[in-house]
Amino acid sequence: MNLKFLTLTAGLAVALSAALQAADTVKYEAQATGSEMKLEGDSTAHKWACIGKIVSGSFEVEAAWQKDLTLKSVTCLGAGKTPPKCEVKVPVRTLKSQVAVGSSIMDSRMQTEMKVKQFPMIEYRLTEMILKGEAPASGSPVTFDTTGQLVVCGVTNKVSFPVTMERTGADSLKFTGVLETKMTALGVKPPEFTVLGVGMRAHDPIKLTWTWALAIKKE
Repeated sequence: MNLKFLTLTAGLAVALSAALQAADTVKYEAQATGSEMKLEGDSTAHKWACIGKIVSGSFEVEAAWQKDLTLKSVTCLGAGKTPPKCEVKVPVRTLKSQVAVGSSIMDSRMQTEMKVKQFPMIEYRLTEMILKGEAPASGSPVTFDTTGQLVVCGVTNKVSFPVTMERTGADSLKFTGVLETKMTALGVKPPEFTVLGVGMRAHDPIKLTWTWALAIKKE
């Protein structure tokens, strides 16, 4: 048995192993439309909100997620389990203030406080996913308790919040969630600025509400 044959055999074995592993997982990718990140809070002047329509990333999980709508045969859910590979990114510059006057000033100040030149993305990585109750036979909707790492301004923060999943089609999902926290907890200083001569100081508490639309990539 010569070296060339052994090398070829080893290469085929590696390729086969990778193919079998890929067949055991399914990957949902963020869609160009249908997603939204909303950041809102209050200030000494008025309530405020910023909305971004670009939420990229992917959700990769064992194939049973797609085949078993009840999720009973899915093994990655639960405390201490290795969760689905879930990564989310939101470009800071896409978050736009929802006020009629002075929106560009508010956007500019927010980007400054979030150090957008150094850290252009808000990022999230899932570290634990626990099913709450039982998934219905239809597979939708279903709620999870989640824990993950939220990276803002280059600082990694451990966050936990409930997430609801809906199966919007045979090969598509929609996740929704709400996180209530504080700017200072995420390493962001509540901004103070003046708009049209009116002084304004943002309060520390904020709420992040998001919708994330995904689908299996068509080959």
